[in-house]
Amino acid sequence: NPSDGTFNLGFSLKEESSVSFKIFNLSGQKVFEQNNNQFSKGNNKYVFDKAGKLSAGIYMVNITSDEFSKSMKLIIE
Repeated sequence: NPSDGTFNLGFSLKEESSVSFKIFNLSGQKVFEQNNNQFSKGNNKYVFDKAGKLSAGIYMVNITSDEFSKSMKLIIE
């Protein structure tokens, strides 16, 4: 999923929940964190529009809520 400025993170919830997003570089340093975002039951999307402020490279995105944890790779060109 190469990106040059905006990255859409899609996920589904079984019930309304608080969701946190964290992004780490490959050295394990946290470069972005946003906690306690309320999302409704069903399909949701979080738009990460700060990708343009990160250096080109590969990052790991962690999405967590009370009911799940998901990790994905983010490539910024």
